[in-house]
Amino acid sequence: MIETLRGGLPLRRVQDPPVVSMQPGERVFHRKADGTYEPATITLSAIVQNIDNPKYQWGHILNGSFRPYSVVLSSMTITPAYAGVIAVRVSGDNINDYVYASETISIIEDGASAIQYKIVVKQLDRIVTSISCDANGNPKLYYQATAYLYKITGSEEEPCGDFLCAIAYYKGDSVVKADISQGYVDNYTFIVDGDYDSVRIGFSDGENVIVETTIAKTYDGAPSEVYSIEILQNNKVVTTIASDAEGYAKLDPYALARLYKQVGNDKKAVCSNYYCKVVSVNIDDNMEHEEESDVPVSDYEFEVADNYYDYFVVSYFDKASKKTVAEITVLRTYDGSAGKPGENGVPGCVIRRSEWKSGIQYRNDEGLKTVNTRYIDAVLVRAKNALGWRGYKCLQTHVSTNDNAPGNTDYWEEFPTNTVGILASLIIARDAKLDFLSGNEIRILDANDKVTAGVSGSGSGDTGIRFYAGSDNPQNAPFRVNEKGELYSSKIHAEGEVVATSGRIGGMKIIGNTLQGLQSIFGEYSIESSGVSTSYSIVDNIDSQQIFILLVRRNASFFLPSKADLTAKGINENYSFRLSLIAQYQNGGTCELLCREDTKIIRNGVAVSSLTLRKGEAVDLLYHSDVYYVSSASNYT
Repeated sequence: MIETLRGGLPLRRVQDPPVVSMQPGERVFHRKADGTYEPATITLSAIVQNIDNPKYQWGHILNGSFRPYSVVLSSMTITPAYAGVIAVRVSGDNINDYVYASETISIIEDGASAIQYKIVVKQLDRIVTSISCDANGNPKLYYQATAYLYKITGSEEEPCGDFLCAIAYYKGDSVVKADISQGYVDNYTFIVDGDYDSVRIGFSDGENVIVETTIAKTYDGAPSEVYSIEILQNNKVVTTIASDAEGYAKLDPYALARLYKQVGNDKKAVCSNYYCKVVSVNIDDNMEHEEESDVPVSDYEFEVADNYYDYFVVSYFDKASKKTVAEITVLRTYDGSAGKPGENGVPGCVIRRSEWKSGIQYRNDEGLKTVNTRYIDAVLVRAKNALGWRGYKCLQTHVSTNDNAPGNTDYWEEFPTNTVGILASLIIARDAKLDFLSGNEIRILDANDKVTAGVSGSGSGDTGIRFYAGSDNPQNAPFRVNEKGELYSSKIHAEGEVVATSGRIGGMKIIGNTLQGLQSIFGEYSIESSGVSTSYSIVDNIDSQQIFILLVRRNASFFLPSKADLTAKGINENYSFRLSLIAQYQNGGTCELLCREDTKIIRNGVAVSSLTLRKGEAVDLLYHSDVYYVSSASNYT
């Protein structure tokens, strides 16, 4: 109804679109071994919005058409006999046509493999998912296609000839032609040339559709066309109408709408092939004023000075077909006062992610206006592409089968290949790259794609390197930590407190709470510690077969010359000599004599691991054939 308000401006009421959906609930009957079903019945309830005095009609979908039942209430209780695609259509005083909602009701037999059906479409014995056409819409492969029906029981798949095949040709949302087989068949050949957009193929027992799929025409040679609108004030692009606190436009009392067209990858250009329409809307009064150009235009100027209107909807359209090619909404923004608080919104949908499987209920609850938890399912499907996966968003709630699997655009929308968090196999973060590999490893690459570090889950024990840096090979990286927590590093710069209870640091050994020297005494050494000389000296006289050693460091451990040390001096295993050691230092304490693995010490006929000398004590050792024998003449306790 048209009303006249404010200076004769024609206004009409803006209505929200009518919507019907089915309340979430059970959608599967389980047939038990005794022949009964669990649950025995399922109740379906319709939820309507923006429909005045709604009138309900329940039915089922057969061959793409609505077949009514006698139920005309808002809910319908069904038994397993109603399994299939159940639908409800709703009319009302404020709408001229019906709005529909549908759900698939399935039966699964407990204790036996679930029976599923799938349709495969072929042209010239080649499986196709669309009818490939030239730029004029003529089929490229062949003018016919054949639909094959398969029955899947568990892991077994076989042709199924238990149903009728129905074909419906769609132009937009309207059926322009239909065909049906003369009897039950496992395959059916149909024509694919002609003026249509898509073909819906279904197999039915005459009442219920068992399985159906849709294939669409695809065209060659026609690049995509994208239209966009810019809004300008004072020759500057704006996204809102900036206004003062009273709502009056600050930049200009008028705004200019301009239409652009982009073909393929070309630059966008101004387009003047369509009519322009502007709808000015007042939210509180739920009223609008509509105006449009008299001829196709690229630029259209409209008034924004009147503060009565809260926002403006600008669109460009083809007058003959009424098709809108571009639309934009421009809000009025205000200075100096806070905006009106909006109503609390419905809680957002929970995103559930998983790998796609058959027999699972996938949900899209975006259209539900309830306070219950709502879900949107996103799934991954393995693919032979650079990423190894394709990702899809569920468009409508359904129980998954091979016929409504990802790729069916009625049920799924594919994510772009660079979707963050789902499909990215390579994450680039400014100057670094993290490469997530299938081998259970994270590798960190530099700007030249050279591996510099990583985290690995491969290997076990000593070869199970979990963290590494400095090499692309975890096993020999200069810095690495194995799964036992053992650290290997070619260089460490440490500041602050370092706590160690055992082991060696350079030539020093950690013994108890002290750090003691482990030095080969076959040579001369001078060690400064706290300003006090702790050197020991060696008098080496091989000709007399005697070596005199003066030990002057207390509380230290010293290695006797090893076999390797002696060999380097020309002393072989058959060579004998005496070794005299004297502990001479000013203060009390002891020093310890140790032997390497290639020699041993014998005292009183018994092998000992070390000798300890106190201040002023001396020991004579006779070396022969890798053994140090302690002389009985030694001044040694």
